Amino acid sequence: MQNLTAASRELFRRSPDEVFGSFDDLYQQVLADKEQSQDRWHSPLEIRPAARDGRIVTWQGAKVKNVVGMGEVSAAGLPGESGVLMVEVPADSAAGKAGLRAGDVILKAGDTAISTIQDLTRASQQATSLKLEVWRDQQRKGMTLPSGS
Repeated sequence: MQNLTAASRELFRRSPDEVFGSFDDLYQQVLADKEQSQDRWHSPLEIRPAARDGRIVTWQGAKVKNVVGMGEVSAAGLPGESGVLMVEVPADSAAGKAGLRAGDVILKAGDTAISTIQDLTRASQQATSLKLEVWRDQQRKGMTLPSGS
């Protein structure tokens, strides 16, 4: 703890130019390492897997998309950043007939946790009747998508 305190005092004793100069040196070293690396370097924004993109697709006659970003998570009051958001649900669609509505987030299908549209599609192809766990009005709700949907 004494070493940390001494190091902190030393850092605060320095002028801003000295401190930021050392950050600039570090940044230049990172850039040099990046150029020498044989692997492609990714910024943190490039790491998001393609499966978690925000494209809208059709599932069971409804428009759905992956939950992407903290804005959607907080808007829906979700417990985490996963699930499939129902964007538009026509009443005459299979999803609409099952009771799903726009704004619902599918969290589980059968025993499978749903993180992406691909998870939901796989789960719905394997089941004759699909039990869904949906996030609606800040709580979990169970629904069933009938067979032949």
